[in-house]
Amino acid sequence: MQSYTFVLIKLSVYTFFNVIFGVLGSWLGRFEGMCKWLSRQQLLYQ
Repeated sequence: MQSYTFVLIKLSVYTFFNVIFGVLGSWLGRFEGMCKWLSRQQLLYQ
């Protein structure tokens, strides 16, 4: 029984971190895309 709860805790922690890193990754990707777009605009207007 104890090993089962341990596996369950491990799985939930793993899922939690996967979700967190997924959200962070998508936000970072969006931010990077925005920076690239902004730099492109700057190049166009110079």
